[in-house]
Amino acid sequence: ICEIDINDSTTGTLLNKTIVSRKDFSAASTYQSFDLPFTNTAGHSMEFRVFYIGQARLDLDKVQALNGAYAPTPKGRIVQRANTYDGALFYLYVPSTATTSNPLPLVITCHSTVTNAAAEIGLTCDATWGCCEGGSSDTKWHQLAENIGNVNGHNQPFIVAAPVCASANGGLETPWTGEAQAATDRQRILAIYNQIVGTESSTYGFAVDTDSTLLTGWSGGGIPTYYVGVREADVFSMIISRQGNFNEDMFDTASWPLDTSLGVGILAGSSDTVVPMSTHEAASAFFESEGYTALFPANPANRKHVRILPDSEFPSVPSNHYCHSLVAFDTFMDYLAGPVNQAPVADAGDDQTVVWPDDDAALDGTVTDDGLPSPPGAVTVTWTKQSGPGTVSFANPNAVDTTATFSTQGTYVLRLTASDSVLSDYDEVTITVSDCTPALEATFQGSSGFGHLCGSAISGDDWRVTVANNNCFMAYGPYTSSLPPGDMVARWYLRVDNNTADNADICQIDVYDATGSQFLAGPMTISRMDWTQAGVYQAFDLPFTNPGGGHQLEFRTYYIWYSQLDLDKVEAWSTCGGGGEPEIISLSSFASSADGWTAEGWKAGQYSNGTMAFNSSVGNPAGSMKSTGSGSTNTTDSCTREGGLIKKVISTTGYESITLDYDLRFNTNQSGSSCSGGCMSTVVEGDCADKVAVYYSTSGTGGPWTLLEQVYASQLTQGTFYSRHIDLPAGAANQAGFALMFKFQFNTSSDVGYVDNVEVGGMQQ
Repeated sequence: ICEIDINDSTTGTLLNKTIVSRKDFSAASTYQSFDLPFTNTAGHSMEFRVFYIGQARLDLDKVQALNGAYAPTPKGRIVQRANTYDGALFYLYVPSTATTSNPLPLVITCHSTVTNAAAEIGLTCDATWGCCEGGSSDTKWHQLAENIGNVNGHNQPFIVAAPVCASANGGLETPWTGEAQAATDRQRILAIYNQIVGTESSTYGFAVDTDSTLLTGWSGGGIPTYYVGVREADVFSMIISRQGNFNEDMFDTASWPLDTSLGVGILAGSSDTVVPMSTHEAASAFFESEGYTALFPANPANRKHVRILPDSEFPSVPSNHYCHSLVAFDTFMDYLAGPVNQAPVADAGDDQTVVWPDDDAALDGTVTDDGLPSPPGAVTVTWTKQSGPGTVSFANPNAVDTTATFSTQGTYVLRLTASDSVLSDYDEVTITVSDCTPALEATFQGSSGFGHLCGSAISGDDWRVTVANNNCFMAYGPYTSSLPPGDMVARWYLRVDNNTADNADICQIDVYDATGSQFLAGPMTISRMDWTQAGVYQAFDLPFTNPGGGHQLEFRTYYIWYSQLDLDKVEAWSTCGGGGEPEIISLSSFASSADGWTAEGWKAGQYSNGTMAFNSSVGNPAGSMKSTGSGSTNTTDSCTREGGLIKKVISTTGYESITLDYDLRFNTNQSGSSCSGGCMSTVVEGDCADKVAVYYSTSGTGGPWTLLEQVYASQLTQGTFYSRHIDLPAGAANQAGFALMFKFQFNTSSDVGYVDNVEVGGMQQ
């Protein structure tokens, strides 16, 4: 509306000025005083001028000149004060609503790359740096502090002061030479703090919450923020650097160890061109190395020092070199509020099989929680039955570890639910209740029980291959025909010398019917990190169904490379069928047609859809569903991907323990799993490799779909059919809308995949 100033007309010197805006008036049509401090020189002629800008009718009542003992109230206005240490000026603003009964947080903000503190607190706008966030009035510190209309978003008025800082114009030298200036700032800031908490609050009727104090600075103001904050952790609750300068040398004269109870925030704009990101990374590394843990929640579940400010997270704040007043206060409030309550995490333990009616299931659950909210600061747990043919009795349904008793045989799903009174989580475990006990039928030792194409025997009848060998069967055979027919599990005992170097594929295991020339299970690839410990034998299982009738079986171990690998033995266990015999619910052999499967192509990229159709020339033994790509490139830097899919509804009503068996073949160049480009969100299951993904749904072919497995072309020998077996989750049982989908992904027209002999089986309920 206007500008008021004091001009020494004798010397032509402007002694002080300020702009008065519409919002600076607390009421319309009422006279309100506005103060400007100045130093008078005896005998000089003084002018008290009002320059009318416009935008409103403006009335002037009078101008008074008051003696030096007068100091205007800081409530509802920006006032200038001199600190009691060396007389350097600072600006102070106290909300007009402040009272002695409601202590307010205190923010001291440092910058002063300009010659005074006016631009920082929002009294005037500096032409070079702008008025905080590029000039928006709602993000000036004094208006955030007054919080009219909840502009700071926390319904929290606060007190703000802005000192002139001696060290703010430097601090990036190596070695650092700003100790004396920073030490001066320390005394200035302490004096300002004590003045506000002491004489200012008692004189003008407000109170400071001394447990909620923030020292913050942007740009050059990072130097006094870091320097003073770590030395005065008993004064300040938190320090926040806003794209501020940093030099580790400034801590050399601090008392060690540092007080790590101080909250630390480091705000950095992703496109700041003035203070490089390396500066903030160095600051973060320093504080983390010193053990600071009381850090603001950039992500409440993972508290960190550094909050980078992408436009997507703070769309109203430019990610560049501005003062970030609103984000700083928002961060401070987040910190004062403490960590945000996270839901507990429930783990119901491993699936298991128990013998009925003799044994109960020992439930071994685990629950972790952050202790919030407090109160109650505790978690309640509950075990419940989700599905199963009979009733379940829990010894203590409210204990994490308990036992469950079952009224009859079958497959049960039990749920462990954990609640902190506000948030909850659950996990489920499948318990198979059978009337028989799995039996060990045979053991084949690693050295004497198999044939070998590579490696050598070691102590204990074990067999070893090293990196001098690769891509060979370290164990094949033993062509046994003495195992009982029915459901079985083959268990390999294998060990590696290193399980952490990378996650390279080490070997493949399979169960092969040499008489029927088909895979009964696998091949299953085992990678380095599948071992939980190096130098220790670990069990790997493959379930399979033995056809019996004199069929000779092999339990093969194919060594790939990258690690020393030892085989102790392979065991063959007979398992229980749950009280009945498995039945074939549906079998599609594709001998002469698609057998009711819906086929379609899809694409992600510039080429046409891939294909999916019945093929009469290739099958196992005759006929299959064939899918191809359509692109003309196979480079990993192209994101073009396409293929075909088939899907079909196969009702499992009246059946449980659902299984899926199918034959799979690839003829591709086995492209890699990485690519670039704009279609990453549409590739199959997050990577670009040649593959097939197998899904199921309980709501028909419209989905939603749940992934059962994905098989990469690189896992299989090209041009050969492999048999695959999947035991489906309990939720697939007794579903009229049960459906399957096979989705192939390729990226060239020469890539081909075949699926054949799709068999869905189950046990009658």
